[in-house]
Amino acid sequence: MQNRDPLQKRSQAVSYELPLLTGLILIGVMVAIRWLVWQEPAMNSPAPPPYTGAHLQELRSTVDSVLDAHSLRRKAVRNTRAGVEQWDIALPSGMPLPSAHLAIKRGLDSLNAGIIGADSNPLNGTLQLSLGWQDSCLLVLRLIGAPAGTDVTGRIALIIDDFGSVWGEREEAFLRLGIPFTASVIPGTARCRFVAGQLAAGGAEILLHMPMEPFNLVVRDDGYIIKTGMSQSEIRNRIAKALQEVPHAAGVNNHMGSKVTSHRATIMEVLQEIHARGLYFVDSRTASTTVACRVAEEIGLPCTERHIFLDSEDSQESIRAMLDALKRRAAAHGVAVAIGHCRAATLRVLQEEIPRLKQEGFVFSRVSELVSE
Repeated sequence: MQNRDPLQKRSQAVSYELPLLTGLILIGVMVAIRWLVWQEPAMNSPAPPPYTGAHLQELRSTVDSVLDAHSLRRKAVRNTRAGVEQWDIALPSGMPLPSAHLAIKRGLDSLNAGIIGADSNPLNGTLQLSLGWQDSCLLVLRLIGAPAGTDVTGRIALIIDDFGSVWGEREEAFLRLGIPFTASVIPGTARCRFVAGQLAAGGAEILLHMPMEPFNLVVRDDGYIIKTGMSQSEIRNRIAKALQEVPHAAGVNNHMGSKVTSHRATIMEVLQEIHARGLYFVDSRTASTTVACRVAEEIGLPCTERHIFLDSEDSQESIRAMLDALKRRAAAHGVAVAIGHCRAATLRVLQEEIPRLKQEGFVFSRVSELVSE
């Protein structure tokens, strides 16, 4: 048998080893790349925070505050199949499920929590909301609509003007009226930012009570008031400045303003700026010559107007008479918007009369619930 040359054998072995070694290196590189690709998201994505009993208690307290502000009560408390606490909440007649849904959503904003799931059942008139953070459901609310055919005498939206200068027992007492109401805060007043925060935390809807030029009265230019003939940029700057002073505002209503709301060109500029910011407008109707709601309709801005002034006269007798007028208006037209002021007599009459109004079938709503319909 013929012997092979050792050099030839070595050359042959090397020819086999090189492809094998190259293949192993390529496989190693591919494994390393795959490992890096899969590991990067895990390294860059923060782990979800550990939600504890303290988070649940904070969520419960916030939801309780929202329910109190809308005169809602827990009908039952139970656990879901997943072991999450569920509250059954019966809505009063005249409160649609979407309105309750919106109120709860807004209440959760202060916690940076949210509604992470919603499941409606039109057959039995319920809406189930899963509340929590990210993908962690900590509380379930089952909203139960009022039975069809339940009589509602009328819906009332109550606006209380002139908050902002002080925060004391009287101001806080408006939050305990047991109804949803809208609080109007004047910018530039001593404690307007703090007061707006307290009212919002207590469940009130906030309006910017924007100063505007009246007829037949010389007013000091405080850097906020809007006057007829102002440029578009000046109006924009003043509204922006005022909104910084009144956080949480969902809309705007005029403080004074008979001249501005009657001046088409100026109120057009004002309403366009409000519209651009996604707010709504309430015309306080300080002049019969106002064109504000007409202009708002032209530009597609959600708007309503005041129907009754409760306390033009600061006496309990007069306020009760105006409440009677408010009832008649709401019963005749289905809805009525009233404006009162942060005064002792107004508070006292409302404390006494609101329970009677509820018994008579009147339902209280935030202004935003009326302008969105």
